[in-house]
Amino acid sequence: MSYRLLEIAGLKLLGRNYYSFDKKIELDRYKLTLFPGFMTAVNVYEGQLMINVDLSTKVMNKQTVYTILMDKFNRFNDTKQAQDASLKELIGQIVLTPFVIYF
Repeated sequence: MSYRLLEIAGLKLLGRNYYSFDKKIELDRYKLTLFPGFMTAVNVYEGQLMINVDLSTKVMNKQTVYTILMDKFNRFNDTKQAQDASLKELIGQIVLTPFVIYF
Protein backbone atom coordinates (compact mmCIF):
# COMPACT_ATOMS: atom_id res chain seq x y z
CA MET A 1 0.00 0.00 0.00
CA SER A 2 2.74 2.49 0.91
CA TYR A 3 4.62 1.58 -2.25
CA ARG A 4 1.61 2.53 -4.36
CA LEU A 5 1.31 5.88 -2.56
CA LEU A 6 4.99 6.64 -3.19
CA GLU A 7 4.54 5.91 -6.90
CA ILE A 8 1.44 8.13 -7.05
CA ALA A 9 3.50 10.92 -5.42
CA GLY A 10 5.91 10.74 -8.36
CA LEU A 11 8.74 8.89 -6.65
CA LYS A 12 10.70 6.35 -8.67
CA LEU A 13 12.03 3.04 -7.40
CA LEU A 14 15.83 2.79 -7.41
CA GLY A 15 17.11 -0.35 -5.77
CA ARG A 16 14.86 -0.82 -2.74
CA ASN A 17 14.16 2.86 -2.07
CA TYR A 18 12.01 5.52 -3.74
CA TYR A 19 13.55 8.82 -4.89
CA SER A 20 12.21 12.07 -6.32
CA PHE A 21 14.26 12.83 -9.42
CA ASP A 22 12.16 15.95 -10.08
CA LYS A 23 13.25 17.59 -6.81
CA LYS A 24 16.98 17.07 -7.17
CA ILE A 25 19.40 19.41 -5.44
CA GLU A 26 22.44 20.51 -7.45
CA LEU A 27 25.68 21.20 -5.55
CA ASP A 28 27.80 22.61 -8.37
CA ARG A 29 30.65 23.59 -6.05
CA TYR A 30 31.18 19.93 -5.12
CA LYS A 31 30.03 18.47 -8.46
CA LEU A 32 27.28 16.47 -6.74
CA THR A 33 23.55 15.96 -7.21
CA LEU A 34 21.29 14.94 -4.31
CA PHE A 35 18.02 13.08 -4.80
CA PRO A 36 15.65 13.10 -1.79
CA GLY A 37 13.67 9.98 -1.13
CA PHE A 38 12.20 7.43 1.25
CA MET A 39 12.89 3.91 2.33
CA THR A 40 10.01 1.82 3.59
CA ALA A 41 9.60 -1.50 5.35
CA VAL A 42 6.54 -3.40 6.49
CA ASN A 43 7.12 -6.00 9.22
CA VAL A 44 5.23 -7.91 11.88
CA TYR A 45 6.44 -6.78 15.31
CA GLU A 46 5.04 -8.31 18.51
CA GLY A 47 2.06 -9.65 16.60
CA GLN A 48 1.16 -6.33 14.98
CA LEU A 49 1.76 -5.04 11.49
CA MET A 50 4.24 -2.15 11.59
CA ILE A 51 5.30 0.20 8.80
CA ASN A 52 8.62 2.03 8.89
CA VAL A 53 9.15 5.05 6.64
CA ASP A 54 12.55 6.72 6.78
CA LEU A 55 14.24 9.48 4.81
CA SER A 56 16.95 8.56 2.34
CA THR A 57 19.16 10.62 0.04
CA LYS A 58 20.92 9.33 -3.09
CA VAL A 59 24.16 11.18 -3.85
CA MET A 60 25.39 11.19 -7.44
CA ASN A 61 28.75 12.50 -8.61
CA LYS A 62 28.50 14.69 -11.72
CA GLN A 63 31.98 13.75 -12.88
CA THR A 64 32.25 10.98 -15.43
CA VAL A 65 34.81 8.19 -15.21
CA TYR A 66 36.46 9.70 -18.29
CA THR A 67 36.92 13.11 -16.63
CA ILE A 68 38.31 11.50 -13.47
CA LEU A 69 40.79 9.44 -15.50
CA MET A 70 41.85 12.43 -17.61
CA ASP A 71 42.37 14.51 -14.47
CA LYS A 72 44.59 11.82 -12.93
CA PHE A 73 46.65 11.27 -16.09
CA ASN A 74 47.13 15.03 -16.54
CA ARG A 75 48.17 15.45 -12.90
CA PHE A 76 50.81 12.70 -12.84
CA ASN A 77 53.75 12.45 -15.24
CA ASP A 78 54.24 8.76 -14.55
CA THR A 79 51.60 6.47 -16.10
CA LYS A 80 51.91 3.91 -13.28
CA GLN A 81 51.23 6.58 -10.62
CA ALA A 82 48.20 7.81 -12.57
CA GLN A 83 46.87 4.26 -12.87
CA ASP A 84 47.34 3.62 -9.14
CA ALA A 85 45.65 6.91 -8.19
CA SER A 86 42.76 6.17 -10.57
CA LEU A 87 42.27 2.69 -9.14
CA LYS A 88 42.25 4.01 -5.57
CA GLU A 89 39.57 6.57 -6.44
CA LEU A 90 37.33 4.43 -8.64
CA ILE A 91 37.36 0.99 -7.00
CA GLY A 92 34.21 0.54 -4.95
CA GLN A 93 32.32 3.35 -6.71
CA ILE A 94 29.00 2.76 -8.44
CA VAL A 95 28.99 3.90 -12.05
CA LEU A 96 25.74 4.81 -13.81
CA THR A 97 25.70 4.36 -17.55
CA PRO A 98 23.12 6.03 -19.78
CA PHE A 99 21.67 3.91 -22.54
CA VAL A 100 19.11 4.33 -25.28
CA ILE A 101 16.50 1.72 -26.06
CA TYR A 102 15.68 1.55 -29.76
CA PHE A 103 12.36 0.10 -30.86
